[in-house]
Amino acid sequence: MGLYLVTPILRVVVATGDRRILRYLIILWFIAATLIPLFHLITGFGVDDNLFMFGGFIGYFVIGVYLMGVHFKTKTLKRLLVTGMISTIIGVYLMQFPFHSMGQYAFFTYVTSATVVLTAIAMFKLLGKYPKDWPGTNHPKISRVTHAISVNTLPIFFFHVIILETLNQGLLGFKISFLEIPLAIEIPLITAVALFLTLGLILLIKKVPVLRTLIG
Repeated sequence: MGLYLVTPILRVVVATGDRRILRYLIILWFIAATLIPLFHLITGFGVDDNLFMFGGFIGYFVIGVYLMGVHFKTKTLKRLLVTGMISTIIGVYLMQFPFHSMGQYAFFTYVTSATVVLTAIAMFKLLGKYPKDWPGTNHPKISRVTHAISVNTLPIFFFHVIILETLNQGLLGFKISFLEIPLAIEIPLITAVALFLTLGLILLIKKVPVLRTLIG
């Protein structure tokens, strides 16, 4: 809801076309959301919460717009992707075993982890480089599904947590326990189930005129 409330302001910032301002906003967010928590984790010292006003998900909300005008070599993106993934794994391992710290969560949380931010940037740009004739993209049914997902990524992001909690608590008549399924099965299963249940819910909501205007 906070993102929705601040969207009119961000829309004006983006509409000005001043990439320096947008870049400045992203830098402030990156420092506040990732570097400051990392500094606190390593040193034990923190800063006043009022020092930086931009944190949370706001950076992800605008960084995609900025990256549309930034070009990377595919080789660079792949290296960044691998580096981000390996750094995340190493950070989690070090916090969990040698140090036995709850700080392990700081390295794979998508709000506070610098390594996850870098990995997400690399993945975002790599997905934009896939061939237009990728297998299946010309199939009518697959194209409709991928289009439906792509135009609803924001509401999917907002609603998927509700679906995950619903599945975990068994409110639909069946329960998927995230702690009892092997990870190799759990991750793709929950991803697919949550994605398509959330997409189905959103498509139903869009049938209602009043609700359609709320989720875009």
